[in-house]
Amino acid sequence: MAFFARLASRGVLRIEGRDARKLLQGLVTSDVTLLDAAPQYTCFLSAQGRVLHDAFLVSGPDGSVLLDSELSAQAELTAHLKRYKLRSKVTIRDATDELAVVASWDDGSVGAAAADVRPPSEGGHWADPRLPQLGSRLLWPAREAAPTAVSQIDAAEVIADVYDARLALLGVPNGQAHLPPGEALPLESNLELLNAISFTKGCYLGQELTARTNFRGVVRKRLAPLVLADVAERAECGGGG
Repeated sequence: MAFFARLASRGVLRIEGRDARKLLQGLVTSDVTLLDAAPQYTCFLSAQGRVLHDAFLVSGPDGSVLLDSELSAQAELTAHLKRYKLRSKVTIRDATDELAVVASWDDGSVGAAAADVRPPSEGGHWADPRLPQLGSRLLWPAREAAPTAVSQIDAAEVIADVYDARLALLGVPNGQAHLPPGEALPLESNLELLNAISFTKGCYLGQELTARTNFRGVVRKRLAPLVLADVAERAECGGGG
């Protein structure tokens, strides 16, 4: 059985202009020069190498980039981008009313959604780059009655809380609740294990501490899922509550 959830807690920014990718390349942990190959999971760091925001980058037309990020942090992220934009030829605008973020997953029909051949920027699905168990994501055009890639298969809609629980059980951080701005280090938050960090791209804001931590190979703490013993025992016994 396949499932999908509309993630109302996510918003979309449209980054346009001839310097859009150059600006992002200097601010994010992923290698934006590879963005045309597939959408990316990434994060924005402070100058001290602490996580400010995590996000997904999707290639758009004419070198533009769609940025799928936490809606409640969108104003802060926009301010961060504008702080470093300086004289770059870049326009940043909110596209949340145009595009909704949708997650789709199951154990066996991810490939069935591939019948939708539209590019990701126009509503086509893409594989979540973090973990195979997270299935696919879509930027669903608001004008459509249902996400095309999931309406073509037997997919049931569930509330976003179900998807959030899936992230928690897999140890995947979910926005600022798990990544307090300016506090978490990317490797402590498993972001290199979730394909958010390129260690070969060169310099970007906050890169020095991240590269040094990776080089030393010493991460003293990790974000990890936690299941209370009494909850696990009730589940094994088939109990409720």
